[in-house]
Amino acid sequence: MKYIRLIAVPALLSLIITGCTGKKTSSLPKPLTPAKPIVPQNIVFEWQKYYVSALNEFQASPDHISGSSMFDLRDLTNDGTPELIISPDQSRDSKCRIYTVVDGVLTHIDDLGSCGVFGYLPEKGLLSYNYDGTEFALNEFYSVSNESLTSEAVFYNNENALSDGAVLTYELNGEQVSITEYDEALAAYLDQPSLSIGRKYSFSDSSVNEAIHLSESWGAVLTDEQKALCREKLLELASYYENDTAFELCDLDGDNTPELIFSEGSSDISQCRIFTIGEDSLNEADIYAGVRGRFFFDTDNKTIFTADITGTNAWKLGGDVPDNYTPSSGVMECGRKYIITEEEITAALR
Repeated sequence: MKYIRLIAVPALLSLIITGCTGKKTSSLPKPLTPAKPIVPQNIVFEWQKYYVSALNEFQASPDHISGSSMFDLRDLTNDGTPELIISPDQSRDSKCRIYTVVDGVLTHIDDLGSCGVFGYLPEKGLLSYNYDGTEFALNEFYSVSNESLTSEAVFYNNENALSDGAVLTYELNGEQVSITEYDEALAAYLDQPSLSIGRKYSFSDSSVNEAIHLSESWGAVLTDEQKALCREKLLELASYYENDTAFELCDLDGDNTPELIFSEGSSDISQCRIFTIGEDSLNEADIYAGVRGRFFFDTDNKTIFTADITGTNAWKLGGDVPDNYTPSSGVMECGRKYIITEEEITAALR
C-alpha cells in the first residue's frame, strides 16, 4: 500500500566563515523543528478516488436504498489494499458486491453473502456464506484474489427436511460423508475466529469520509512508540479473554488521533473498552459500552451509542451528550475490524 506522508523538514545547519580577521567562527546548531503531527486526510492512497466514484455511482443508482444501504472496507486479499464491499440492503437474498483496484482499474471481484453480509476468517484468509433453510443447510468457504472467488469447501445437509420424510444426507464438496466426518471437517472452519463483513458504514458524507480518508490511515499517523503501546496493550488484554477478541482504531473525538477500541468478544454480554493514545502512554476512558463487542459511532456528532428495544444509550468522549440526542445519518459500526493476532495487529498498524 502506497501513501504520502507530509512531514516537517529540519532546517539545514550552516557554517559561518568570517574572512576579514582570518578567524573561523561556527554558529551554534539551531534546534530541530519538531515534526508536525500527520493529519490522516493528508495520507493519499491510489484506491481512494476509485472507491469514492464507485460509492457515488451506487448511491445514484436504483439499487441504493436510503437508510438501508451500507458499505465496508476490508483488506480481504492481504495485499495492503482494502477491498470495497457494498451492501444494498438486509433482505435474505441481498448479496454484497466486492470490488478492488488492480493496476488503476476498479474491478468487480464477485457477489457474495445473504442479508447484506458475509463472513470472513482472517486466519484462513477465507470468505464464508451460510444458508439455513427449511429444506437444507449450506456452508460455503471461498478463497479470494483480485480477480475472483474460488470455492474451497462446500458443506450440505438436509436435517431440516427430516420431518417431511427426507433421507438424511451429509455432503462435503458434493460427496456423501458420515455425520462424524461432516462435523469434524466443518468444525475446522467454524471454530476459527470470524468477522461479519458488509455493513459497517452508512452512505453519508461524514461516514464516507471516515471510511475513505481516515480508517486506513492510522498506521501512517501513529508513531512507532504509539504502535508499540497499542500492540502491547492488545496482547495483554487478549490474554485475559477468550479467543474471540477484536479491535479497531477510530478517532472518536475528532482530534486526528485515533482511539484504540478493544472488543471483549461477540457474545451478547461482550462490550468494548476504549483507550486514548498519548505520546508515551495509553489511558483508558471511562466509557464501557457495546453489545456483542461492538457499538455505533455517530460520525457527524462524534458520539458513541448503542440502540435496542429499550432505547438509545449514548456517550461522548470528553464531553456530555444532550438529553434529546438522536443519531444522525452518519453512522459506522465500531469495535470488530480486526481479530487480535500478531498478523492482524501488524496489518492494522502498517
